[in-house]
Amino acid sequence: MIGRLYGIEREFADATDGARLEARQSRSKAVLAELRDWLDKMLPLLPPKNPIGQALGYLCRYWSRLVRYVEGRSADETTTAARMRSARSLWVARTDIQ
Repeated sequence: MIGRLYGIEREFADATDGARLEARQSRSKAVLAELRDWLDKMLPLLPPKNPIGQALGYLCRYWSRLVRYVEGRSADETTTAARMRSARSLWVARTDIQ
C-alpha cells in the first residue's frame, strides 16, 4: 500500500499543485482508506507492548496528520515524503509478520 502511495507521488511530482491535489484526492485517498481498514483489523491482534503493535498504535494516534496531505491542508513535498518514509517502515514490519 505504501508503495502505491509513493508511486502516485512520483507520477505527479512535476505536476501543478492543483493536479497533485486532485490525484491525491482521487487516488491516494482510496489507498489510505485501505491502509486504515488494515490498521483497524491488525491493531487489536497485536499486543500494545509488541514493537509492531507500538508502531501501529503510533500510526493510529497520528493518522489525522498523515491524511492531511490528501485533504490539501499540507502540500509540502518534504513533509509528505517524511510521512511516507515513516509509513513505509510499518509496511516493511507488516510484511515480516505475515
